[in-house]
Formats: sequence, C-alpha cells, structure tokens
Amino acid sequence: EGVTCTACHQITGAGLGTAASFTGGFVLDTGRRIYGPHASPFTMPMQNAVSYTPTQASHMTASALCASCHTVITRALDAQGSPAGPEFPEQVPYLEWRNSAYVAEGTPGASPVTCQGCHMPTRDASGAEIRTILANRPRMLGARSPIGQHTFAGANAYMLSLLADESGWTGAASTPDELRAGAALAEGMLRRAATVTVGAPVRAGDVWTFAVRLTNTAGHRFPTASPSRRAWLHLRVLDAGGAVRFESGRIDARGRR
Repeated sequence: EGVTCTACHQITGAGLGTAASFTGGFVLDTGRRIYGPHASPFTMPMQNAVSYTPTQASHMTASALCASCHTVITRALDAQGSPAGPEFPEQVPYLEWRNSAYVAEGTPGASPVTCQGCHMPTRDASGAEIRTILANRPRMLGARSPIGQHTFAGANAYMLSLLADESGWTGAASTPDELRAGAALAEGMLRRAATVTVGAPVRAGDVWTFAVRLTNTAGHRFPTASPSRRAWLHLRVLDAGGAVRFESGRIDARGRR
C-alpha cells in the first residue's frame, strides 16, 4: 500500500534526529496511539471506530520526523552480501537543512522553517491560515490550527506527467487528472526552490557575454535526495527578429538533452 496514514502517525519521538533513526530506523508505537500536533484531542470517536487513541505529540511537526525516512545512509556489499567499506550518505536533505539558514532546531538559522512548513503548508493559496474542524462527527468539535495540507509536493513533476499520459499502461490507481494536479503542485514547488537572474550583456568585438546567476532558495541542496536527479539551465539568445541565435540546455521530444 505504500506509505499509509498510520505509517507516519504511529512513529514515536524516540531517537528522531539521531543517526540511529536514519534509513527507516524510526520506532513505531505498539499501544494503538495515533500521534498528531493538537492538544487535548477528543479521543472517543477514533477509539470506537478503529481502536486508536489520538495523542498530542510535538515531534509530528518536527523535521526530525521526516529525516527518519529521508536520510538514507548505505554501504557497499561484498560478494557474500555483507557490508563492506565506509558508509555512503546517499540521500541527506535533512542533514543539508541542518546546515542551512533554514534550520529550525537547536540554534535556529536566519530563516527557520521545518520540512513540514514547505511540504505540508498550513496556509492556503491566498496565504490565509488554514483553520477548520478535524472531523464532522461529533458536531461539538471546534476548529483547529495548524492544519497541514498533506500534499507532500516535491520536485517530481516530470514523472507525474508521464504517469498521467500513460495511465492505461501503468495501471496507476490515481486518475490522470489527479496525477496532473500533483505535477502542478510540484512545478509550483520548483518555482519557489530557486531564482534565476540574467546580467546585462557585454559586447567585446563580435562576442557577447553575460552572467546567469542561480540562487537556491530551498532548505537543502537543489536538486536533493536521489543522486540521479539533475537540474540544468535552458538558455536561449534571440536576435531582434526573434530568431534563436544560441541555445543551450534544450531537451528533445523524448526528454533528452
């Protein structure tokens, strides 16, 4: 089933943020407790329906929770399948974040924000805080905040678009419209992850030069995580008539550069 709701919401705070918790080393609660950020949850409905007890836990809004799966440390294996050689930090966006201006634990950085702050935003598209009831039964429940959108948008817009276009072949459970909506969220995340500025061109004889500056505004490397990910600049120089005189970074119809 992939990552279910209870896979995250049953993780305890034990060891989070430490090396022991990385590479899926989280500890699952065995007492039928479901963790969330809200104080004094009304427990009876969930207890009666699914035998879980809603429990407040501050670690649910901490980046260290995400780090338990999104920090992947691997080692090479020898011919017998035993670990050999040093550890290799394969995917470490959490460690990158801890060394950035966006760190929000320990001594906060200049612009502190958690993983959830970007990938589970608590404000709507207009910037207003999301405040609503968590369930429509019982009717006495009041509105709560923060409410994090469970969009988990990342950078995988291209793959989601491919899945949408080939849903009949892939057998995806999500509809093409749902996949395209996910791709649009990822594209929005990418637009906020970096800025590009082009300096004024300078001519020296028949040669024009200009500087292109890319500024990373994500809370980690850009791109991050899977080592196979790449980012590149697509640059075009047009003449006064709109004709392309120089181009670099263009992809073809099959996605190749």
